[in-house]
Amino acid sequence: MADGAVERAKAHRGVTGQRPVTLRQVAEHAGVSPAAVSRAFQADAPISEILRARVQSAAEELGYRPNRLAAGLAGGRSGLVGLVAHGFGDPALSEMVEAATAALSEAGLGALLISAGADDTAGAALAQVQDYALEGLIVLDHRATRPFLRQIELAGVPAAHAFELRSAAPVMPQAGVRDVLAARLAVMTLKARGYRMLGMIAGPEEARHHRDPTGGFRTTAERQ
Repeated sequence: MADGAVERAKAHRGVTGQRPVTLRQVAEHAGVSPAAVSRAFQADAPISEILRARVQSAAEELGYRPNRLAAGLAGGRSGLVGLVAHGFGDPALSEMVEAATAALSEAGLGALLISAGADDTAGAALAQVQDYALEGLIVLDHRATRPFLRQIELAGVPAAHAFELRSAAPVMPQAGVRDVLAARLAVMTLKARGYRMLGMIAGPEEARHHRDPTGGFRTTAERQ
């Protein structure tokens, strides 16, 4: 940035204080219309490369950052995907949220955490879809029931269910671990390496994620 541009930017910040630079201020600084500034930050917008560079240079001088959410909504997209769960206290879930947000960020999308609520309806999640114009949902919940997932599917919201595989004919795309098979594989691997005194630590007895691996572990250990 040239010295003159630096001084203009400092002077501008002195006038406006700490408030964010607006699109209209960039337009005035570049000598173009606000619509031209908006188009300059849209990759597929009809604008010449010379004018785009002029606007972006003015934005850099003033320290302007475009509002991606506003720009997306103007084009019919929010760039947001909801991550749904019945509470976020599970350490394993925290790791999945971190991985999901990183993957979404690489794809140019943002994540919005949504608590599904205490009941078995998807109303809270679907309300967030409408309120924030979400482009899709990722259900990160091993407790999500088929009726819960079905409500999302019937609403026509693009969605996927991560955390477990529940049936051969899922309501929506699923990804997860088959706990029975995973426990069996663990036993066979340990036995093949010479271990004989095997034990297993699982979660609450009422949870499927305790029952399924425990059953697979026990039956396989008895047969080996």
